[in-house]
Amino acid sequence: MESRGPFSDLGVSGQLELTFYNDRLMAAQFMPNESERYFKLLSEQLGKLPEATGKKKQISADVSLSYYRDADGSVRFYWDYLPVSKEWNNWVGKYSSMFLSQSNRSS
Repeated sequence: MESRGPFSDLGVSGQLELTFYNDRLMAAQFMPNESERYFKLLSEQLGKLPEATGKKKQISADVSLSYYRDADGSVRFYWDYLPVSKEWNNWVGKYSSMFLSQSNRSS
């Protein structure tokens, strides 16, 4: 399940998207209106962020942060709650392989 809406963090407004798995927060994605300013503010608060997009920075034992640049130049910051995302990945791995093995039998 996903929930989206306007949000402000560190004084920068944008859009927040929350992703839930089994009614628990799995990921938060923030698309700030002023991505360069937000990047600088976030770096000041959390320490230097990776220069390459997609690289994860561990910000606590259970949370990693990464960011991605879209083709239009906008930036998405992505917080991943590792215990829940690991559970989801295990579920996907288990049931997608089951689905693939069933579809191969019917071919």
